Amino acid sequence: MSLFDWIPENISGGFFIYKADESEELVSADRNILALYGCNTIDEFRELTGNSFRGMVYSEDLNRVESEIYAQTLVSGERHDYVHYRIMTRQGNILYVEDFGHLVNDGNGNSYFYVFIETVEESKYHRMNQSDWENHVGFRPVERRNALTGLIYEGAFFAACEKKLSNAKINWLLFAVDLQNFKLFNEWYGRESGDNVLSAIGKELGKIADQHGGVAGYFGGDDFAILVPGAHFDADSLFDSIHNIVIRHGASIGFLPAIGASFSQGNLSAYTLYDQASLASREARGDHKTRIKFFSQAMVSRLEEDYKVLSEFNNALLHDEITFYLQPQCVASSGQIVGAEALARWIKSDGRMIPPVSFVPMLERHGFVTDLDRRIWDKVCQWTRKLMDEGKQTVPVSLNISPVDIFTMDVPAHFEGLIEQYQIPKNALKLEITESAYGEGSDKVRSTVQQFRDMGFTVLMDDFGSGFSSLNMLRELNVDIIKLDAYFLRMNKANEKKGMHIIESVINMAKLMAMPVIVEGVETKEQCDYLMSLGIRYIQGFYYYKPMCTTDFEKLIAVKDNVSQKGFYFTANDEFRIREFLNDTVYTDSMLNRIIGPAAIYAMHGNSIDIIRFNQMFYQAVNVPDFTEKLLSIQNVMPENEVPELFKTLRKAYEDRLNGAGGVFTFKKIDGSAARFLIQFYFLNEDGEKYLYYGSARDVTELTNLERHMELLSQFTSRTVLFLRYNQGEYTFEVAAHGLEKDIGLSRVEITRELNASVFYKRLVSAGERTLWNVAHKCAESGISTTEELSIMCSNGTTLHIIVDADYVDDELGDVKCILSLRKK
Repeated sequence: MSLFDWIPENISGGFFIYKADESEELVSADRNILALYGCNTIDEFRELTGNSFRGMVYSEDLNRVESEIYAQTLVSGERHDYVHYRIMTRQGNILYVEDFGHLVNDGNGNSYFYVFIETVEESKYHRMNQSDWENHVGFRPVERRNALTGLIYEGAFFAACEKKLSNAKINWLLFAVDLQNFKLFNEWYGRESGDNVLSAIGKELGKIADQHGGVAGYFGGDDFAILVPGAHFDADSLFDSIHNIVIRHGASIGFLPAIGASFSQGNLSAYTLYDQASLASREARGDHKTRIKFFSQAMVSRLEEDYKVLSEFNNALLHDEITFYLQPQCVASSGQIVGAEALARWIKSDGRMIPPVSFVPMLERHGFVTDLDRRIWDKVCQWTRKLMDEGKQTVPVSLNISPVDIFTMDVPAHFEGLIEQYQIPKNALKLEITESAYGEGSDKVRSTVQQFRDMGFTVLMDDFGSGFSSLNMLRELNVDIIKLDAYFLRMNKANEKKGMHIIESVINMAKLMAMPVIVEGVETKEQCDYLMSLGIRYIQGFYYYKPMCTTDFEKLIAVKDNVSQKGFYFTANDEFRIREFLNDTVYTDSMLNRIIGPAAIYAMHGNSIDIIRFNQMFYQAVNVPDFTEKLLSIQNVMPENEVPELFKTLRKAYEDRLNGAGGVFTFKKIDGSAARFLIQFYFLNEDGEKYLYYGSARDVTELTNLERHMELLSQFTSRTVLFLRYNQGEYTFEVAAHGLEKDIGLSRVEITRELNASVFYKRLVSAGERTLWNVAHKCAESGISTTEELSIMCSNGTTLHIIVDADYVDDELGDVKCILSLRKK
């Protein structure tokens, strides 16, 4: 089976792959792409396009499209692009398409774009919604504005800018405005304060635009843009206006606006101006002294320097210049080694060492750190196997796993493969995941951590305390060891006491969870002694050892007395009571709220559930304007179909008082929107006819990237796509896209639940043995793809006739055995 054989025919779009280099050479294209371009064979298609992506794009759109892809994938540091352009078929017809691209690297220095394109209406090509398009062509004057900021959206902004830029007599100036760390602002001050800031900035930018005959726009999140005549415009006053708004809401220097600017020159489009201003804004974010940056070619040169380093890095991979050093992890009291952390090193063929700071951050920015990580993982496993073969002493080695790794590859499967390839025990490795990853997509990270622990690996949370820490997080993620940076001990005299309080609270948090703690970055005896007084048993840093090559490390651990055989374990230096931890002379309410996380006390009585107590973090997380009016009978602000599940969960928590019970529940807000919370309940006691529960909550309204992609795909396809997965002896369905949602009347969650509860077959009309399950199971077991016709009873009582394409997936490493594509007959 070829790469594209499983893709259904005659859909409105298709897949292709091309090289991400100067040639943009086509690698492969599916049969739907050939049909889209009016070609019967791949040879006809290659002749039509010159076997290049450039030949696929209508010539008048090519420069813009290449610039937009370049800006979205390389300038922004993302690996995804989303663009619109025209194509010309072999018959000379013009079609409009949208392009979803993903930049990947094969680990050998070669990069490719994996692309899906689909035909769209002309309005989408112009990046406008239907009403904006009608306005553009003269139907009716409609202009949508964001309700919070009062500013127009991205598409309308660029359209308005193009009209302004057509006046070549004016030298226009475009600003890209970004609020640094705004997600953290919402966490500290609450979403309501954050919305107030955004609203005030929108009004201010709108006023400035009106005063100068310009235009202002809002792109979502904390991203704004404004175009004004450049002559005599005071950029500093723009910064001061925005900064003062942030300051009025109590924020500190950590939330300074970062502003990038670009002057119109020649025939530059609004998109190009914005890309240049955005690049300047990125540089401003890294400079706390100069928060306004004007675009210059030097910025492009620096970006090109990044690409040069990327190219050299790829060569380094090919010529085996990437290796690792080891920094011992030691018992604080004796210096005996209990493990080590593998740290990436780039050593040129002439012996020169490239500092990690010169290439690791760059790889992270551009999404290529996975190539580095995989090389280090492989080399560490290879080295461990060598020591075992030579009968030498070994110690567990910690390997770093980045968020990029987790979201772009199946990391547990990769490590399973390394263990199998090198035949080393799993306790020879420890896996470090930085704490920032837990805030980027907790569901994905949580499942990855659980997979690692189920496989027998030890998992460490690196940089604990840096931004997202709470007892709830530790309990949910269930890691084995936490690592804390000694940065807090290296603060200046003015902040020294604050730093000590922070590190003490984090250590006490770890004690509550009975977790070993490693403090890294320990440089002096005074720091070591202080940490030992707090009960810290393990440290890493220059105080005992600097990072060293494997040869020196082997010599070090060859001396028996240098190594502790006990490994990592938890120990408290004295007995302590929880009331001491809650001492208000040491820990403020704000600190304790962040440690505990959002929490409330619930009372269940009869058929009603009330919230009778809650902390500040819970109030901020719920973020409902009429919150106090909804404390009683909270089931009334939930979807009716979820209420029974809430009562069921509380009954489970009553029965399992040690572990409690949890679930994801939806609550309606006053504006008609909904928020979803993951709540873990623990039974407390009975008070008359009331049952009291403690509940910790986490807002899970925002979906992970994968979830968002699935929902987006559902909007752009008329099919429902199902994966039949096989794991631990059981088959389950996963709905990848649900284009038939409106027809069937079931959401993606509902149809998934019915399929896996074996009740969906009841919707099939006179199906006999040709049930959806039987079609999928037969395909998975026989390895033969097939097509069937079925009829489904929809939720509204109508019958929907569908065609089911069942395609066998020949993939030994994955758990997807069959892909079902459901389409209307």
